[in-house]
Amino acid sequence: MTGYCIPEAPCIAAKVKLELAKNRKIIESSDAILVLACGLGIQSVKENLRVEKPIHVGCDTTFMGEIDSGGVFLERCSACGDCVLELTGLICPITRCPKSLLNGPCGGQDKGKCEVDKDNDCAWILIYNELKKQNRLHLLKAIRPPKDHSKSTKPRKLVIS
Repeated sequence: MTGYCIPEAPCIAAKVKLELAKNRKIIESSDAILVLACGLGIQSVKENLRVEKPIHVGCDTTFMGEIDSGGVFLERCSACGDCVLELTGLICPITRCPKSLLNGPCGGQDKGKCEVDKDNDCAWILIYNELKKQNRLHLLKAIRPPKDHSKSTKPRKLVIS
């Protein structure tokens, strides 16, 4: 190992580019680069590296999530581009329900647990309880149209003007 760098914000190309530039001599003297980041971070290094070096992937990205107090990563968002959080008590049924159901539970839940994974709470029971607590159960009466999968066609590009 000849060195390492940790970009301040790996999701911002300019920050990655700056960190790589600061470490250019070390990078040039290296045989290869090992990137310990999500898939986005790895691609950002590739796009912003100004020298030809083999890049090795050190992590397998499986989802976007948060870390709980026990250090467990919990998936909370699928970045689907068709957000319904405002209508579901800020609990995402696309991500939290294994079937990504938009109009309530499948009927297979048992005592509040998901039929697909008995260790997980049914997302729709969580949504119901949260909306009840917020006095917003009326939101469950609206039938949602099928998911607009065109918003999550890959690869996506967001242009800010």
